[in-house]
Amino acid sequence: MISFIISSYREDYFRSLTESIEDTTTCSYEIIRIENKGLYSLSQAYNQGAAKAKYEFLCFIHEDVLIHTPQWNQFVLQRFDADERLGIVGLAGSQMTTNLPIGWTTGLARYDKRHLLQRFRDGRSVLQSTQDKGALFDEVEVLDGLLLFTRKTIWEKYRFDEEIGGFHFYDLDFSKRVANDYKLCISYAIVIEHFSEGTFDSNWLQASLEYHTKHNKSLTHKPNRDHLRIIRKTWYTHLGQYDISLVLKLRFLVAMGTDWSTMKQAVKFLFSGVIRLSTIRWGPRLFNP
Repeated sequence: MISFIISSYREDYFRSLTESIEDTTTCSYEIIRIENKGLYSLSQAYNQGAAKAKYEFLCFIHEDVLIHTPQWNQFVLQRFDADERLGIVGLAGSQMTTNLPIGWTTGLARYDKRHLLQRFRDGRSVLQSTQDKGALFDEVEVLDGLLLFTRKTIWEKYRFDEEIGGFHFYDLDFSKRVANDYKLCISYAIVIEHFSEGTFDSNWLQASLEYHTKHNKSLTHKPNRDHLRIIRKTWYTHLGQYDISLVLKLRFLVAMGTDWSTMKQAVKFLFSGVIRLSTIRWGPRLFNP
């Protein structure tokens, strides 16, 4: 009934994931592994795997996760049975899409939805959940690619865009296109542990700028001024933690825009590398004269 499609490059991750699938899945399934040590983009790998699938439902899933919820598949399949307009179920997404060069999250607590057990580099695992009053699902406008559960007929209609190279923004593009005709949901009935915090380096930012330049789509909820302020602050602050080239920072700054309320975050983002270097070089003198 379910074809799991996994782009894989680490044997330890893949083995642990398949064991968790076996322990928690109660219907018939198959696992399609696309060995992918830099051979394909994620769009290419997922399309290859989906083309081989023999079951009605497809589960595109990252290999650096574990499924913890017993019989989790029953909750998702029941949801599909109950709603013929349901297109994809995921674990993280937002109820607002923008044309800004960002990922799925906006920083707007009202709109961003998630339910996953996040493992951090210090060894902590924290349940990040926006579940409200026992809800099992929340509708969203766009989904993160950690897990994408859909019908094979929907994949056949929309397929992953293989012009999107690498491992970023395939999920935003796929889910946005499906959302034009179907509903997207995140599920609060599944607990999956995710072992990666993600990397937002120059490669990610380059992919973001390329994707949003080529795929400038219409929006369901256009951000207002207050939304833009929060989105800009969130992403300038977040990306300021990573080592990104100055050229890409300038391009991102132009694409994102700024105003007086976000100027401080924009400047800190632009010169974050210089600030970190200055702290390393001069910090001891300032505090230990």
